[in-house]
Amino acid sequence: MSAPRIFDDPSALADAVARAAAGSLAAAQAARGGAHLMLCGGRSPVDAYRRLAADRAV
Repeated sequence: MSAPRIFDDPSALADAVARAAAGSLAAAQAARGGAHLMLCGGRSPVDAYRRLAADRAV
């Protein structure tokens, strides 16, 4: 398990989440030719999802 990380603001957290998800998806696509992503609902992750959706590499 990784150590907890503290972010200065919600935007920094959203950026980090989107980058981590994009990296994991890219690695899975490269290794297995495809990937699946299961997302949770609610308002908390919306900014991270927007950033991830805007990433054309995913």
